[in-house]
Amino acid sequence: MKLLSIPLTLILFALLFGIVLKLSVWLDSSEVLLAGNILSVYGVYRFGRWFVN
Repeated sequence: MKLLSIPLTLILFALLFGIVLKLSVWLDSSEVLLAGNILSVYGVYRFGRWFVN
C-alpha cells in the first residue's frame, strides 16, 4: 500500500494545485493562491498518512 500511496498523493496534489491555480487566476487573488497551496499540501499529507495506515 505504501508504494501505491506515492502516485495517488501526487495525482491528488496535481488536481488540488490545478484547481487552486485556476481559481486564483479567475478571482485575481494572491491570497487564494497562498491559502490554497497551504491547504492542498496539508490535505495531500493527511491523505497520504490516512492511506498508508
